Amino acid sequence: MHDPVTRYGATLGHIRADPSLSKMYDEYYHQLNPHAHYFSRALNIGQLGIGQMVMPDEALERTEYYNGFLKRQDLFHIAGGVIARDGSLTYGFATLRPRRKGEFRASELNALQAIMPHLARAARISKELNTSAHVLQSFASLQIGLILLDRQRRVVLANQQAEQILNRKDGLTLGAQGQLLAHKQENLLPAKLAGAIGTSLGKGLQPGRDVFIERPSAKTPYRLSIMPLRASNFVSDWKQAAVAVFVSDPDARPDLDSKFLQQHYGVTRKEAAVAALLVQGMDLHQICERLGVKITTVRTQIRSLMDKLGVKRQVELVLKLGKTGAAQSSGGETPGNE
Repeated sequence: MHDPVTRYGATLGHIRADPSLSKMYDEYYHQLNPHAHYFSRALNIGQLGIGQMVMPDEALERTEYYNGFLKRQDLFHIAGGVIARDGSLTYGFATLRPRRKGEFRASELNALQAIMPHLARAARISKELNTSAHVLQSFASLQIGLILLDRQRRVVLANQQAEQILNRKDGLTLGAQGQLLAHKQENLLPAKLAGAIGTSLGKGLQPGRDVFIERPSAKTPYRLSIMPLRASNFVSDWKQAAVAVFVSDPDARPDLDSKFLQQHYGVTRKEAAVAALLVQGMDLHQICERLGVKITTVRTQIRSLMDKLGVKRQVELVLKLGKTGAAQSSGGETPGNE
């Protein structure tokens, strides 16, 4: 990940790379990486680039980045792209190889471009789950509905929230054979599920889609995020799962009582406003736009909230705030510091 504004950079994962050199990159060489700085500014999400877009090979050979970092790993040519952004922070991936292997061929770039939408979509959904602290919970306690479907669109697994949504029969329901159905037959859900199932079977490249499902109750439509799956992603009981469907109900988000937070945790009014937006699933950039403040201000307020609520990570903060809101809504006991 790279931030062209703050010049921050780090590797989130690597394959066939010397761990000691990755550490060197995080501590120093990310500042000198011309490819990352160019890609993070010039490329759109899902777009692919190559090293020759940034500078000629002869110019790269004269850089400290090449001589101090790439050359030590016998690397030269690069192809990479952007898969997500959070404000000025850019997340990307890259593949590199020795100069003797030659530049990346068109067929290789086409193959890389084909997987870019999958990586971008996975990054977005992963970000949403982390923002809402869902990754800290088991499937049974996710605050978002999760449904796994087999190749015939039949439900393999539905967590508690998904079961509650299906039982309401307010836009989503199950057919006679257990298939997931939308209230309106003309909805795009069947086509989007079919595309994702085709990808899971190796017969297509659709990375999944979002579908909005209207509800007879006239409440805010559900948003379904559809992702194709591979059988190896799950334990044996769920091997038949071909598609994951995340169901978001905007009307089900817990509300936070700002005065309660101020009285019990000593947060300020502005910190409570940030907390409420975090629970609603907003990221830092969206909070800045809503409140009209700088991202540095929001980060400072989030750190203060973590200190006051006794947590060490942002996902833990959102989880605790969510539990607090749910307890207030149900009239139950509010969770204290652990």
